[in-house]
Amino acid sequence: MRVLVDANVFISYLLTPEPDRVPIKIMEAAFDARFALLVSEGTLIELERNIRKKSYLRQRISNVQLADLIDSLNVIASVLPLTTTPSGSDIRDPKDDYLIAHALRDQVDILVSGDRDLLALADEMPFRILTPIDFLAHLDEH
Repeated sequence: MRVLVDANVFISYLLTPEPDRVPIKIMEAAFDARFALLVSEGTLIELERNIRKKSYLRQRISNVQLADLIDSLNVIASVLPLTTTPSGSDIRDPKDDYLIAHALRDQVDILVSGDRDLLALADEMPFRILTPIDFLAHLDEH
């Protein structure tokens, strides 16, 4: 199962280190190779930009934590080169279009995101778009 994960899931992972939290369980499943984790270079850029730009994130997530996560993702995930080809989808937030473009181009089975703009497209795509908790439930079923 090929799974593309949005930056907001990784930010939640860094913000919620308790072992019973959904983002932690998703990352543990990725480390255990229960699914093929795909990460866009765009997601890594967005992750770094958001943490450095937003003071409430910068205060709670250290540069070391961010670097460790990116290093881990480079080991366990397939990092997809940044795409500039538009998806052709009618998306409410154009900043998220790269995720839809990757999901379509790279034959993703599931896109995991907490972003309402992306979740609103769930019925229109040939792949599933799931919240982190719904994805975790899906993993537990399979």
